[in-house]
Amino acid sequence: MFNMGDAMSRVVVLLLVLAARVAFAGDTVLGGACDLAVIGASDKHAFLVFDKELRRALSRQDVAAMALLVRFPVRVNHADGSKISLNNAAALQMRFAEVFPPPVRSAVLNQKPEEIFCKYTSIMYGNGAVWIEAVEGAVTQRYRVTAINLPAVDTQTAAHKTSTLAYVCDAEKHRVVIDSDASGKVRYRAWNKPRFLTDHPDMEATAGTKSLEGTDACTQAIWSFRKGNTEFVVREFGCTDGAEPAGTTGELAVLVDGRPQQRWWCW
Repeated sequence: MFNMGDAMSRVVVLLLVLAARVAFAGDTVLGGACDLAVIGASDKHAFLVFDKELRRALSRQDVAAMALLVRFPVRVNHADGSKISLNNAAALQMRFAEVFPPPVRSAVLNQKPEEIFCKYTSIMYGNGAVWIEAVEGAVTQRYRVTAINLPAVDTQTAAHKTSTLAYVCDAEKHRVVIDSDASGKVRYRAWNKPRFLTDHPDMEATAGTKSLEGTDACTQAIWSFRKGNTEFVVREFGCTDGAEPAGTTGELAVLVDGRPQQRWWCW
């Protein structure tokens, strides 16, 4: 015998299942020219967060933020066919005005997200001015600037420099910038994810110390900062035994009363 109540219950269950599938199905489409699924993305949220940070950093010419949004070494192509490679945050800061002149910044800032073009390897801003790639991290998919194509006209402007970048660390839960002022005082700034890099840092420590270990090409820098009974230690890799995850450049450790509490890889 047909039971209307049972039929309605099955319909409700089916609708709930379909709704759940829709909710968990990632939306990867930016627009007609880009479905991020071609580069392995499961949804577009991570890219849209990156896009917002990139625009903020370039509009403010925030070199420290940009250092966390590029993948080193980043390739810079000049219009005359010559190329340079920026290998670290310090090199980016030194040549920031050259590699991010007004036309390049405008190409990003004026780009409508829904009109971004992408292919299986990368994502393009403007008419190829800036290229982005997806970089697999320890937990979530990351996006980074990997190539910049400069215009033919020399439009360099002076970079606003209030500190000297030493190292940047994109860890699982934090993003860290280490720099120094004109007197050489070393500073540590950290942003807890998912806060924006252009926001005020969640933690800041000054009067840190720097030491070097190893020799020649294997020399590695180690910075240490104290905040009360907590010590933050950042190590930039020199030579390693290869035990660390591929693509990592160092590690961030937190100690309390001299005892290790947490450790994360730096990407």
